[in-house]
Amino acid sequence: MDYKYFNQFFIVALLCCACAYTEVPSCACARVYRPLCASDGRTYNNLCEFQCRADYLAKFGEKLAVIKHARCEESYE
Repeated sequence: MDYKYFNQFFIVALLCCACAYTEVPSCACARVYRPLCASDGRTYNNLCEFQCRADYLAKFGEKLAVIKHARCEESYE
C-alpha cells in the first residue's frame, strides 16, 4: 500500500486543525490583573489582553467591546 498520499493528507489536516484551534493570538502583555468584561462574555485579565483579542477578531470582521471594567458575572472561559 502506498502511504505517500496518506502522509500528505495527514500533514495538511494536522496543520489545519492547529490553525483552527488558535483562539487567542500571543501578545506580549504585562502580567497585571485589571479585569474587564468584554462583549463576548469573557473576562480578560487586562486591557492589553483584551486589545490583542480585539485586533485578532477585527481581521475577520468581528468587533469586540468592553462592557465593564470588572469581571463578567458569568465567564465562558
